[in-house]
Amino acid sequence: MGLGAYLAASTEQKHYEVEEERERKEVQECPQAEEEEIYEIFAKYGITRAAAKGVVEVLKEDEENWVKFMMDFELKLEKADTNRAWIEALVMGVSYFLGGLLPMIPYFAFQNVNHALFTSIGITVLILIVFGYFKAIITGTTRRDAIISAGQTLLVGVVAAGASYGIVRGVDSVQPVHA
Repeated sequence: MGLGAYLAASTEQKHYEVEEERERKEVQECPQAEEEEIYEIFAKYGITRAAAKGVVEVLKEDEENWVKFMMDFELKLEKADTNRAWIEALVMGVSYFLGGLLPMIPYFAFQNVNHALFTSIGITVLILIVFGYFKAIITGTTRRDAIISAGQTLLVGVVAAGASYGIVRGVDSVQPVHA
């Protein structure tokens, strides 16, 4: 999962670079069409051509700002922070490792499988609630919204576990066909 997060961040960065290069080429090769696109962007905000003319002229004077404007407002792409890719990968990897490891500990600690199962379920519920709560707090929500987020995370986890259980039961109940 950590590798997946790293690859996703890297892919996002590469996508931005490809689109930025394409936009730069368009600004150089067909500036009139790009200028029209700027006016169309401003029109979406109710800004007339006359009112936007000064801004357009200033943007045309600086290719870097013109390309950045098009990336921000036409393509709505944000430049990825390449320094965060490895941090995201590490956080995701550690989260999945701990989230997968902690619920397994009861199976090593208890000889009774049913006792281990219910202990594992309890640990998983606790992890989902804590993760949902702190995920919301980190993003700056209120405590009330964080509690709602914890409940939503728990609900999604329960649905996912139920679906997995149902699939395993369904596959297990299929009788093999003998030839």
